[in-house]
Amino acid sequence: MKNKDTPPGKHPSRRFGWPLLVTVITILLLVSCFSALPPRVELFFNWPAADDFGIAEKSALWVIPATMLGAIYMLHLVRAPMIRREVPTERQARQRGASVGMMNMLALLVASSGLILVSASIGTALLGWQNARSILYPALPMLFVLVPIFGLMKMPRADSDG
Repeated sequence: MKNKDTPPGKHPSRRFGWPLLVTVITILLLVSCFSALPPRVELFFNWPAADDFGIAEKSALWVIPATMLGAIYMLHLVRAPMIRREVPTERQARQRGASVGMMNMLALLVASSGLILVSASIGTALLGWQNARSILYPALPMLFVLVPIFGLMKMPRADSDG
């Protein structure tokens, strides 16, 4: 069933490909560098197998892409009924578009933060990045605050008339 409220080429489901693309890039990066990594690497996320200094087996890095895929899939499950449902009014179509846009943005944030965390672990292990932690700890919270604010500013207001 086709929805008349969505312009051609602008269907919200097409924007969900970006988080999947970032996840595939993360997996390819991990696959290409995995054999060159030392047996234990520094992790930049909480993981029970890590010691007090954040060092764990390199196989723990696979938790990040698995988490990314799981989060993206759960967001898709929540978002899919909204896309398929017929919307009777223009206002409801705008509200649905805003909700779907926020879920798309959240999925992209999850995927991009996963790519950043894997890149930091690989960069620290293979390239000797010494200050990755001092850059990541302020940068990731800013990413999760500023990107949604920017997205909210760009979205049309659901209660506006035009």
